[in-house]
Amino acid sequence: MKIEKLDNYIIAKVLFAYLVESKSHRDIQKKILSLPAPQNGGGYETMKILHHFDLKKESKGILKDSLEEIGNLDSDAQEIIISYIATLDEARALIERKPINPNNKETERLSTVKTRVYQDVLKEYVSENYNNCCAFCDNDQSELLVASHIVPWKSDKSKRLDLDNCILLCNFHDKLFDKGFITLNEDYSMLISQELSQSVVNQIKSKKFKIPKSDNPNHDNLKLHREYIFRL
Repeated sequence: MKIEKLDNYIIAKVLFAYLVESKSHRDIQKKILSLPAPQNGGGYETMKILHHFDLKKESKGILKDSLEEIGNLDSDAQEIIISYIATLDEARALIERKPINPNNKETERLSTVKTRVYQDVLKEYVSENYNNCCAFCDNDQSELLVASHIVPWKSDKSKRLDLDNCILLCNFHDKLFDKGFITLNEDYSMLISQELSQSVVNQIKSKKFKIPKSDNPNHDNLKLHREYIFRL
């Protein structure tokens, strides 16, 4: 794997995982690069990325407690980490409806990946709200869960980071919801489209929506979903 072929989002996640979260080479290779990570040599691809920024084993976790050591990093690594952390903080502030830092400057390097960072942070909040489990089934495998938007991400920018516009769903139920084969009534009972095949209906007809800890799905947003996305 050549670093030139990696997008800035992946590079930022690798650096953050190593320098701030103190993750191992193997863990990063498996969970971020989505590559095999055997016991022997399992972190080699991660090492190649870190070595590109002149990061050796003594650099692992140096920013875990503070950013005091950031000045000792390669200038590119500094820019990536600072921008990535600023974007994470901004996303959290927006979700929690707190003021954002007006001095945050969006670097060209991360401007194209801001949406993906926002979506990562949003999933953290939505997962917590739904007890890390699909709202319709018992699927609790994080990699198979998504923060599914009621009013689609592309449809209304103002609702993108609203927790009451998101439901934690497994890939299967997310696809059904996104394509309009299912939706929710005012009382949060499931509505099933007549266009859905009987075999699929049989799989989902007994499912009940699990009310989240807070930020229940917004009724106005659900109404829009029923009117414009749900297939009667």
